[in-house]
Amino acid sequence: MKLDDLNKRLLVLLARDGRIAITDLAREVGVSVSTVRYRVNRLIDDGLISFIGEVIYEKFGYKVLAHGRCQVDRANQDEAARTIADFPEVSYLATSFAEENIMFEIITKSNQDLDEFISTKLADVPGIKNINVSVSPRIYKTGPQWLPMELLDSHNEE
Repeated sequence: MKLDDLNKRLLVLLARDGRIAITDLAREVGVSVSTVRYRVNRLIDDGLISFIGEVIYEKFGYKVLAHGRCQVDRANQDEAARTIADFPEVSYLATSFAEENIMFEIITKSNQDLDEFISTKLADVPGIKNINVSVSPRIYKTGPQWLPMELLDSHNEE
């Protein structure tokens, strides 16, 4: 799909507010509702945008967000990554080319729960050589606010 100026503006507006009504989108970009509906459906069908419901973990009593990295033998990396990813406390996991080759995000209700997760679950994963976890006391930006560089020109025009 070609990303013309209209598609870029739609993506920026939808990234800001995924619940914006089609009629409001049409008014914002100055085209018909049917054009916007067609374009948004194409953006979805072409895999350029998706809509998800983000659960606000703090509202459920989860107060601790931490980021972890661990070093795992390369031979055990895939198995260790899959094991760690299956823990319900882990909300994100990726592998890396760095020495600490597994990175993840952990959400718990308390520092005590975090400590228990690290010492009883994470430490028991086969192949882990070391674990490094840091608590994130404040979040300034999260993934859904991110925009590709190609859209930033459209974003700055508004």
